[in-house]
Amino acid sequence: MNKPRSDWRYFINGAIGYLVGALVFVLFIFLVTQIGVVKGLINLIDESQDLVRLLAVPVLAGLMLAIGGAILGGVGGWAVTRIFKTTRKADLVIGSAIAFAVSTSVLSLVFLLVIGFLGLYNNMATERIEQYGLIFGLLGLVFGLLTSILQAFMTVRVRHTWIIILAAILGFTIGG
Repeated sequence: MNKPRSDWRYFINGAIGYLVGALVFVLFIFLVTQIGVVKGLINLIDESQDLVRLLAVPVLAGLMLAIGGAILGGVGGWAVTRIFKTTRKADLVIGSAIAFAVSTSVLSLVFLLVIGFLGLYNNMATERIEQYGLIFGLLGLVFGLLTSILQAFMTVRVRHTWIIILAAILGFTIGG
């Protein structure tokens, strides 16, 4: 794999690639909720199985988030193949898709629990909204760190991992 090019065009290309991937992710989740895929799958479970139906909700939500994350990572990974000139283009796309699928499905559910607990701890108070900005920034930092570590080790060689880790941490912290 050649060294990544340090040109602003490639930076913008990668950013737009992952932005388009994020938009496709949001569109996928929107369509899944509008069509009622999860509700239809839950209705396949016998109504007398209340516990199974209850446990199916987070499992199916995680599955839908994983599929959407794979789409996001795949589109973004395809954009990265234009930055890194390599013969292993499929490895970049697949590695990015797997990294985003795992991190999006697991961390989204964990972050929802954390935000729910913080809301309960603060008695659902919204008069100090600035504290949530800091929380979302920290959650973006953690998401970016874990996603970038997964993506870096699944897509590029060890000597180039710091580039992906730094870029993802900065991007997700600012985005959070």
